[in-house]
Amino acid sequence: MTNRRMESRNPPPAARFIGGVFGLVFLGIGLTVLGSLWLAPFGAFGSPPIIFRIFGSLIAVAFVAMGGTV
Repeated sequence: MTNRRMESRNPPPAARFIGGVFGLVFLGIGLTVLGSLWLAPFGAFGSPPIIFRIFGSLIAVAFVAMGGTV
């Protein structure tokens, strides 16, 4: 069995740029959804019910987590 040295491979700049753009887009979508759900006043006409706020928040948190890690 031979020992192989682990080489550090950096992605090309274009791939890093595309990853950053996708990360910002996902992060922005998640934060926008969270803000629009929870900043609407409770009980006002057209405000989302609490179940939609919770369900939408769970999906938005996944978007924020993915955007933050990309």
